[in-house]
Amino acid sequence: MIGQFFISSILSALFPQQCFGCKVVGKTICAHCIQAIVYDPQIVSRQTISIYTCFDYHLSVHPKLMEGWKYFGNQDVFKFLLQSIQLDLSDYDFIIPVPLHKTRIAEKGFSPPLQIAFSLSELFDIPLQESIKRTKKTSPQAKLSRQKRL
Repeated sequence: MIGQFFISSILSALFPQQCFGCKVVGKTICAHCIQAIVYDPQIVSRQTISIYTCFDYHLSVHPKLMEGWKYFGNQDVFKFLLQSIQLDLSDYDFIIPVPLHKTRIAEKGFSPPLQIAFSLSELFDIPLQESIKRTKKTSPQAKLSRQKRL
């Protein structure tokens, strides 16, 4: 127990917490970067599916926050992003995450879409259905515009 605290203290001193947006030392997300976030919630319907987006991935600090979570697994960033979701899901019967290919899950160490879906399912008490399977490895969508991703 004392050994873990000691190691944690040394690591914190050597690698202090930095804002994922601007790299200022102190917090995972600083007040300046929080104010820079532009919320632009949209629900796009495709056939019988509704897709929700809470902000444009390519604006200001957004890509850095998303990278902090998706590529570094930072749960503080994830919790912040989850709290940023401003929507009412009361009309929805279930949540279906769009799965990643198994090689992308291996690269990241987790599935961001599944984590979002699971958290929303718990938060809004809506059943989670993992009913689709990715069989084809496609290119990452991170560099695509919002319209091309949807």
